Amino acid sequence: MALVMGTVIVLPDLKQSSAFWQQLKVGRHQLRLIDYRQFSDASLDYQTLARAVEQLVRQVPQPVTLIGDGIGAVIALKVAVTAFGRIDNLLLVKPQYQIPTARLKRQAARWRLLPQGSFKDRPLDKKSSLALLQSLYDADLTNQLMHVQCPTTVFCGARDRQNRTAAQGLSNRLFDGHLVWIDKMEAAINDDGLKALGNQLR
Repeated sequence: MALVMGTVIVLPDLKQSSAFWQQLKVGRHQLRLIDYRQFSDASLDYQTLARAVEQLVRQVPQPVTLIGDGIGAVIALKVAVTAFGRIDNLLLVKPQYQIPTARLKRQAARWRLLPQGSFKDRPLDKKSSLALLQSLYDADLTNQLMHVQCPTTVFCGARDRQNRTAAQGLSNRLFDGHLVWIDKMEAAINDDGLKALGNQLR
């Protein structure tokens, strides 16, 4: 049996099928893909999720690499702010630290028009997705970024016009921030993005 060399915790975006992340190559690490549905009975907001993930970080085999994509990246960033010394590596895909509330409201309006079945393969059902989205309105982590002490790599698609400014700004503001452009990736993570993440986990 191969020796487990720590844990990779993944916080997926709400628009991405969780099954996609099962393809991530994590080497000798243990993969823990967060199932947001286990928290759906609680008051589902991003700060509640961040506290729950922080508790998990304290329980799993060390060292811990925390990966967040989209809204999952916001939650991962919040965890990194409070989990001092518990996270060894932070990998963020198209993260936001000053939440673009107007964009989220437009997204919520579109989601309200979708049938419940459209959320079947997503990390959360329609009601819970909207609740989590609304909890992010006006969230701003700018003044908390100084507390993120672990090495952080920000991934953004070279064709992603929505998130590139935030990706650059975040990597510049972090104590140990690095920015990686994914040539063939747009606003949603794809196989090229997954491969880039896997290369970080070797």
